[in-house]
Amino acid sequence: MEARQGRRVVVIGAGIAGLTAAKTLLEDGCQVTVLEGRDRWGGRIQTSYQDGLAVDLGASWIHGYAPDNPLKEIAERWSVHSTVFEGMKIYSRPHEQLDQDVVERLYHEMYVMLDQAREKAATERDSIPVDTSFADFIDAYIAALPGKSDFWTEEHLDYLRSFVTIFSGINAVKNDVQSLKYVDAEDLIDGEQRYLLDGYEKILQGEFSQLREDGIIQFNEIVESISYTNKDATVETWQGHTFHADAVVVTLPLGVLKACVSSRKNVCNTGVFFSPPLPDRKRLAIHRLGMGTLDKCVLTFDPSVEAPWSKDTDWIMCMPIIEPKETSPLSMLNRHIMSYVVLSSRASTPKMPHVLVAYYSEDVAHFIEDLDPSARGPLFQVHLAQFIPQVAEMILVNSSATEWYKDPFAHGSYSHIPVGGAMTEDLDAFAVPVANHDGEAVDVSPEQGVLFFAGEHTVRRFASVHGALESGRRAAHWIQDQKI
Repeated sequence: MEARQGRRVVVIGAGIAGLTAAKTLLEDGCQVTVLEGRDRWGGRIQTSYQDGLAVDLGASWIHGYAPDNPLKEIAERWSVHSTVFEGMKIYSRPHEQLDQDVVERLYHEMYVMLDQAREKAATERDSIPVDTSFADFIDAYIAALPGKSDFWTEEHLDYLRSFVTIFSGINAVKNDVQSLKYVDAEDLIDGEQRYLLDGYEKILQGEFSQLREDGIIQFNEIVESISYTNKDATVETWQGHTFHADAVVVTLPLGVLKACVSSRKNVCNTGVFFSPPLPDRKRLAIHRLGMGTLDKCVLTFDPSVEAPWSKDTDWIMCMPIIEPKETSPLSMLNRHIMSYVVLSSRASTPKMPHVLVAYYSEDVAHFIEDLDPSARGPLFQVHLAQFIPQVAEMILVNSSATEWYKDPFAHGSYSHIPVGGAMTEDLDAFAVPVANHDGEAVDVSPEQGVLFFAGEHTVRRFASVHGALESGRRAAHWIQDQKI
């Protein structure tokens, strides 16, 4: 039996998963249409440029730069420059940096702790209660440290807690939300963590520019409904357009899917209606998996005032400031460990503006998103100036902050497995295609599938760009393998 050449496929979403699926299917001779609600491609990949300097507002790293990561080959094919951040300055309190020996000891202990947590999850999973969080493990681990070495003063223990907090914050999940039972769930790739100096946009341009040039991607098409049978589907948009397909690849982020099932099981507040409603197993997975938020604020300073950090500084971290509980915006930042990436330190162009990117997640992210946009940049400048006084003398010429939680096409940054019953099988639930049998949605084999799902929340390599990319390939290959 021959493969279904020329099949009609609608891909919903022009993020890395959708673009990968579309390109793979086109190369196989399928008729592909990509529907994107935004006026740009990339999804949670978005690169802006500050005087020629690439600044990724969403994904910005390749996690695990190794041969088994497909992004390594792609980045090298398009000569995308990347680097490992090594120049870290950590301020324990205003005006005072942590000694490098202390930093190295803290980092070593943090990774020992993470390894032991993953080992415990892998070997004792069945006996770990579903409501046990990663924070519970951290508290027990840190409580045992003082008896092992005189190094572990109360101050150093507090620093270690903060280090683990920033690690979890970058993963867009709080320690007391992340499940210990599945803290080892992510299928990590062993390799360097590399920051893309040229930005992810260069990868999109290299890999997928033909899709845009050929009009395969239709922008500003917001999907209203997806109805399907056991052999085809119809997609309608709020713009009044109808698309018929033999298969649909749904790359809606988990945050959007959560909005779809939050009230009436199959209706999304951005307008997506599944008919029939998705199978119970998928709705349960959508409900149980978590979606976290990691935001960034880009601070651009006039180059006329010299930056108070050395050229080898890649990252500035500021420990929490212990103060009476207040409700001011500055107090919100002071209660959390904050990190700033220094992008302009690697720029070769003289007199380039100084560019910092503040990273912050969950509680701080939600707080900042509700703050007046004009107040965000100055707030971060005041915060950093507490630790590096010369920052107060710098001239802030521009600032912009992401709002991934409020973004109706994202509702967050990426997924995680929280306490309370979620499990890796919830990720696997998305890997199963769907069809309509006698008016009811059912999970089916890839050969029988009509709806296919892709995105970082549908694979064991969740919360990563390479995971999203691989999920797009998976969906495309399943459609390619369907027989007449």
